[in-house]
Amino acid sequence: MLNQNERSFHSKTIPGVVLIIEDQKTFSSVLVTVLNTKLTCATVVCATLAEAREVLARSHAVISIAICDLTLPDGSNEEVIDAVQAHGIPVIALTGTFSDSLRNLLLRRGVVDYVLKRSLNSLEYVASLVERVTRNRQIKALVVDDSESSLTIIRHYLARQKITAICTKSPVDALAILEQEKDIQLVLSDHEMPHMSGVEFVTQIRKKHRKEKLAIIGISGSEDKTLVAHFLKSGANDFIPKPFSYEEFLCRVTQNLQMLDLIKETLYVSNTDYLTGLYNRRYFFESGQVLLQEAAVANQSSYLAVIDIDYFKRINDQFGHDVGDLAISFLARTMQTFFASELVARIGGEEFVILFHRQEKNEILDVLEQFRAHIEQTPFQLPGAASANHDGRLAITVSIGCASGNGDLHALMKVADLRLYQAKKAGRNRLVAG
Repeated sequence: MLNQNERSFHSKTIPGVVLIIEDQKTFSSVLVTVLNTKLTCATVVCATLAEAREVLARSHAVISIAICDLTLPDGSNEEVIDAVQAHGIPVIALTGTFSDSLRNLLLRRGVVDYVLKRSLNSLEYVASLVERVTRNRQIKALVVDDSESSLTIIRHYLARQKITAICTKSPVDALAILEQEKDIQLVLSDHEMPHMSGVEFVTQIRKKHRKEKLAIIGISGSEDKTLVAHFLKSGANDFIPKPFSYEEFLCRVTQNLQMLDLIKETLYVSNTDYLTGLYNRRYFFESGQVLLQEAAVANQSSYLAVIDIDYFKRINDQFGHDVGDLAISFLARTMQTFFASELVARIGGEEFVILFHRQEKNEILDVLEQFRAHIEQTPFQLPGAASANHDGRLAITVSIGCASGNGDLHALMKVADLRLYQAKKAGRNRLVAG
């Protein structure tokens, strides 16, 4: 079952408000359009520093990030940034000009990044930064370096990107941390360390953690030109030579996290049903067989329920396929509520399955019967045209077949399908279990 974190990951919604401080109305209007095209977010636009200060004083708690022009009629570069950062809000700086002195000022002030106002691509980059910083709030990074000064710099750089850093000087301790902190997604490792080199450390990590789940960036000031290849061949995703600038560090970290995101998105599309967001048939049979085998090893029986919407063809014929889709979506949402901890999938048009584990038979049958009754007693709202020809809502019923067994998912499915057929033959809107 998709948990809340998995669902929120695939959302492009930015929590809170994106504050835009920009005195050029045309530019701010285009920026808002780009943000709303790429993301779902609320924006507040201020044309002056005074206006921004009023908004910050009143609403700073709901502002998640600020995009700040550095040339305002009533404020200097530093004043704009300081006004926002005083409330702990991350800043993306916008500028029409660039110089080394301006760069140094922005880096000293700790902005997330600075963006030159050059083209539409610049605005799209701003939108990607807003999304990245939002996602980074859920990211943990493990930093391993025996140099205290290096740890301090990297921790500071990650904090600017809103990434939580767990730091250690020992690769041995780092391996233990990885076992304890299951949600770490990024590792940054030096090479020359006591007890274990960075290359050896990466090799140990890859024995348990795959590239598509955990990104590793090697870091070293060594002049050995072969070290990069050694890191990459050992399983690192990337390498940054010391010394490095904040900008390079930001780009490398962002690139690797975006690659993890892309892999997650690809897996999500391949594993889920487009209409309901439930797992699809392919994922169910792959993961279900694994769960069944684990239960068999533990000498536990597994229970499988097959659920089918009654008279579904009649719904499509009478109200149209749009209403049929609404019925399917309504059923899926209800299943997500009733069976949040189970493996739930849509495996056919109006057919769904649930694989239960670590529950008693009577408990499973009770919740299935409660679910069936709830569906029967809870009509869903029809859209306009269909509603005009009805009382505004449509009630559906489901038939359920439930079976128990272990070891073979396909065999268990056959028995559950037979029970579903028996439920249909007996009049529908009922549960049949062995």
